[in-house]
Amino acid sequence: MILESFKENNGEAEVCSFCGEDKASGMWMGREKTIFCCKNCAIQYLPQLMADAIVGGTLESEIKDSEKRPVEITQELTILKRFHSAFSTALIVKARISG
Repeated sequence: MILESFKENNGEAEVCSFCGEDKASGMWMGREKTIFCCKNCAIQYLPQLMADAIVGGTLESEIKDSEKRPVEITQELTILKRFHSAFSTALIVKARISG
């Protein structure tokens, strides 16, 4: 898909949706918008986006309350295991497609 985008833009790769400077090396097609991401932003910003999405349904007062941790945060190990599994699977699929 990056290649198709490259062809549609007269040989210019899409720029990263996060930093707006580097050429995108990956993309995600949403229902209405496509997000492009460079390697540096994938490492720096995508984990933050994931954390925001997971904790997003939690009340801010619960996050700030040191006596009570939100359910999503107390399930950190489960979340990390699921993330690692999904990420590993994605890497294997990408390697097979690229190879």
